[in-house]
Amino acid sequence: MSIEDMNSTTDSVKESSNALVPVVRQVSHNANKPKIARMIAGMVSLVICVVGFTAYILSRPPAPNIVASMEGGQITVEDIKSHIELLSRQKIESLGAIDLKTLLAITEEMVFDELARRWGTTRKVEKDEQISHQMVHLNDEIDLDNWHDSMHASGMGINQSDIEAYYNANKESFAERTLSESRDEIERILKSQSEDNFVGNYIEGLRNNADIQRYFDILKAPEPTSEEIEDFYKRNLESFSLPEIAYVDQIRIDASENRLQAQGAADRIRQRITDGADIASALGEDEKIVDLRENILLTRQDKDADVEFTDKAFELTQGQISAPFEVEGSIILIRMRKKEAARQMQLSEIRNEVTLSVSKEKLTTWFSERKDSPLFYVNGVRLSAGEFWQEFQEMPPEYRMAYNGFEGRKRVAEQLIDRYLVVMENTGKKQEGSESELLKETRTQLIKQLIDNEEIDANTKVTDAEIQAFFSKNKKRFTLPPKSQIRQIKITLESANMDVKQAMDLAQIAYNKLVPGWPKKGASFDEIAKEYDTATLAGIPGASEPRWVGEGTNHDRERRDHDLHMRVNKLGVGEIGKPFVSGDGVYIVQVLDRAKPIPLSLADTKVFIEEEIGALKHEKSMKEFQDKLYREYSVRIYKASLSGLLSELNSGKNMSDSSQLR
Repeated sequence: MSIEDMNSTTDSVKESSNALVPVVRQVSHNANKPKIARMIAGMVSLVICVVGFTAYILSRPPAPNIVASMEGGQITVEDIKSHIELLSRQKIESLGAIDLKTLLAITEEMVFDELARRWGTTRKVEKDEQISHQMVHLNDEIDLDNWHDSMHASGMGINQSDIEAYYNANKESFAERTLSESRDEIERILKSQSEDNFVGNYIEGLRNNADIQRYFDILKAPEPTSEEIEDFYKRNLESFSLPEIAYVDQIRIDASENRLQAQGAADRIRQRITDGADIASALGEDEKIVDLRENILLTRQDKDADVEFTDKAFELTQGQISAPFEVEGSIILIRMRKKEAARQMQLSEIRNEVTLSVSKEKLTTWFSERKDSPLFYVNGVRLSAGEFWQEFQEMPPEYRMAYNGFEGRKRVAEQLIDRYLVVMENTGKKQEGSESELLKETRTQLIKQLIDNEEIDANTKVTDAEIQAFFSKNKKRFTLPPKSQIRQIKITLESANMDVKQAMDLAQIAYNKLVPGWPKKGASFDEIAKEYDTATLAGIPGASEPRWVGEGTNHDRERRDHDLHMRVNKLGVGEIGKPFVSGDGVYIVQVLDRAKPIPLSLADTKVFIEEEIGALKHEKSMKEFQDKLYREYSVRIYKASLSGLLSELNSGKNMSDSSQLR
């Protein structure tokens, strides 16, 4: 991680509580936390939840090299340097300039890490079953990473003759470079090519020299019978029922400023659809004040759904459009695309799913009854059947499917043996210092996760009343940017058979004709479109006709068109923008008209507001918890030492940010 990355990390904490952006993305909630063993890969982002404890910042340190002190400990200049090198995996000398704000953030994080470890000690965290299990894997991962790094650092059996042979066979690809100049690159190529063979031979050698005892018969758990599958299905009928669902289009017309205008637009649009018009063309000239959302999935069992909206939708028959109704300053129309009645799924439809559920149920019982029985011994170290089952369950679902059955479970067991062999071979080989510090750092993150779960999460629950109050107070923020009426010239890269540079050069010629500069008069947009627009040249009717564009709540459409919308929003009405690349083409756009922003409803913003309030509560709760620890352990941070360290770190480097502590 570069110093620039550290700087941006500290800034991102404050940005997280800024004004909400329009709700044009879906917020996904994943209940499964990432495996803690993978946290090592995220060590570069440890500077989190930065809190400015200005009350604890003093000018005069007890000694020049002490950056922070607390009851029973201190953090020195040397500690800070080592920590930065650990996070960035680079020497201090090779890093860019660092600012005082980032240095303070790192210091506060180190202080909190130490206090978190003390909190963990008071809980006897090492005896926590979950943490102990995760720590085993952290040790394994670090050892395996060590081995992998050392494997790449070694020659892997590559000698000078191999390098010379590769160079002579591929001289053209090295142009004017000599063998000496190309050596490092060739060695990397040969290592990559031979790595698979190297790993296989390495593991085989470890197996041949190891004492391995296998008791794999314990993996032969009985397969589900037809009777068991049918019984499970009958016992869980409710789980295999489908609720009534509907797919609808929603047309919402802003009525906050002119209700009569909105009502008139709703009546016109409804009549056009009733007369047979498709939904896009039915909007007509009223599109300027309309927010269209197509193919929305509704279900009767959705607890977060707008009850009034859902009830009105399910009253409709296929193809029918509702009468206009008003909700929170908008006139709403709903058109039913299709509706599917609630029904019970038949066993024949879901036999595979039911079989897997029964299998897991039987396997859990099987391995629970045999949890203390050995599965294998590797050089005297045992893995029990219970430990194997825990490992197996932690595998992603797609892997569990791939290793289903006795033979699949055997393959997993053999892979575990390989991991044990590699870890044993490399245990004790890691250097003291950075590696042991990495393990300590990782353990600290586990403890901080426990703090988050036990001390913080309980204070971050968000109620419906809080969401409603937040929405009412911040209604002006919850708006989609105004739509813009545009006409465009688009050179589609694939259709025009051009690369980006060629298309941009061609678009620049077209733009120069449209905007030749004072005092010349620009050419007609329609005429230039006939010469350069790909769709117009292909004879597609109305390709360059004016159309309304703007951000909306359709996630897939926004992902595709967001860049275009952002560029259009920067143009003034009447302005022709310079050519730009977006998606699959090069555009020239002129803005003809601009509508007013469209307010979003509570239903549109509920998930996002809940996330925002939760983040604010989390930040406040974490600050209070950290503040409590700071008081309990009499923490002090010394400005003079930080300033001295800053001068030392940036000696001879160009400072891009000279911010100081205030």
